[in-house]
Amino acid sequence: MKPLILVIGGTKAGKSTIISSLTGCKHHSFIGEVEDKSNGKIIYVICSSQQEETRAAKKYKDDLDYILENTKIIGLVMASRSTKSLETIIIRAQEKKKFKIYPFFITSGYQGGKPKTEQVRAILHRCHIRPHILDGKRFAFLNAAEICKITGIPN
Repeated sequence: MKPLILVIGGTKAGKSTIISSLTGCKHHSFIGEVEDKSNGKIIYVICSSQQEETRAAKKYKDDLDYILENTKIIGLVMASRSTKSLETIIIRAQEKKKFKIYPFFITSGYQGGKPKTEQVRAILHRCHIRPHILDGKRFAFLNAAEICKITGIPN
C-alpha cells in the first residue's frame, strides 16, 4: 500500500512549509513529482491552497490513478484546507484499496491557520480514519520528521 499523507490546516497554518521540509520541494505552489536523487524514488505532491481549491474532483481521481500506475512513486503528500477536496480524495483512495491514509491536523501556529476541524473530523469519522496532530508552533522540519516516523516514508 502507498501512503496518502494529508497535511490539513487553515490558511497560513504552515502546510506548504511542512511539505517542503518533508519532500524537498522548493516551491510552495506545486503539483507534480519530487524525486529523491539518492534512490530514484518519487513522491507526488499537491501543494498550495489556491491550486487545491480550484482543482476539479476528476483531476484528483486522475492523480490517484497515475500514482498507482507508476511503480517509482512511493506515495502522495497533499496540503488541504478544503473539506470538499479532502472528502473527494479520501473516498477515491478508499475505493482503490491501495492507499494507507494518514491525515495530519496542524494546530494553530504563529500566524493562525486553524482548520475547520469539526467538518474535517466528520469526514474522517465517516471514513473511519483517525487523524494525527501536529503542533503548528514547532519547526516545520520537526513536524516533517514526525510524519516520516508515523508513515514510514524515508526522510
